[in-house]
Amino acid sequence: MLPPEKDLERRQIVWDAMHVLWLDTDIDEFHLDGAARICAKTDYTLEELEQIYWLEVYPVMRSNAWGPAGEWQPFDTNDLIKIILERHKFGRRLLFKSMRWYAMHYWTKLKAQIEVLRSS
Repeated sequence: MLPPEKDLERRQIVWDAMHVLWLDTDIDEFHLDGAARICAKTDYTLEELEQIYWLEVYPVMRSNAWGPAGEWQPFDTNDLIKIILERHKFGRRLLFKSMRWYAMHYWTKLKAQIEVLRSS
C-alpha cells in the first residue's frame, strides 16, 4: 500500500468515511453502514483498511472521542486531510489495538459490515 501522501485522492474518501466513527455523538447503524459502504467500494483489502483505521484515522481522531468537548460535526475534508498528513503513523506496526476497547469495538463492527457488503 502506498503512503498516504502518494495515495491522497483514494485515501481521503476512506478517511472521510471512517472519521465519523470518532465524532462526539452516538454512533448508530446509519453511521456504520455509510462508512462500511464507502470502504467496501474501494479496492483496499481489509488488512489495508484496518491499517488506515488504526494508523491514520485513529491517531488523529481518538482525542475527539475522549476529550471533554469533542467535535460532533464531521470535519471539513481539507482540514481532515491536513491533520492526518501531519499526524499519521503509516508504516508502523499495529500494537496494543485490543487495549483500545472503543476503537476495537467500532473496527470490529465496520469490518464485519464491509465483509458482508463485499460478499453480496
